[in-house]
Amino acid sequence: MTAQGFTDQGAYTPDNLHSGEFPSIQRTETITGAITLHRGAVLGRITANGFYTLSDAAAVDGSEKPVAILAEDIDVTAGDADAVVYHAGEFNITALLFGSGHSAATFEESLKTLGPDSIFLRKNQEA
Repeated sequence: MTAQGFTDQGAYTPDNLHSGEFPSIQRTETITGAITLHRGAVLGRITANGFYTLSDAAAVDGSEKPVAILAEDIDVTAGDADAVVYHAGEFNITALLFGSGHSAATFEESLKTLGPDSIFLRKNQEA
């Protein structure tokens, strides 16, 4: 029997990105880079314009330093777009997606400069 008055809102598939109860802080930020990014992508911030992109260790525009985590899938191949970005929280390190030259170790090193109450990484189970 179908319930009357309800609309299918789609399916929820857990991705295991969050790994604890530390409160997350998210903000809408402009994403750039002419690529498609997925939830859990580790982002760097471009110094000149404040936009975020996939952090690449070889970049020289400020985005080489990973500072945030993408909260939703986004396609910016056709141009810059806004998306939700995590600036604080507790995340499963195995669920993160790293850009070229980065790994869990380089992200953890970068986090040491963000302050004591920002992003915490845990390995609770495979994503």
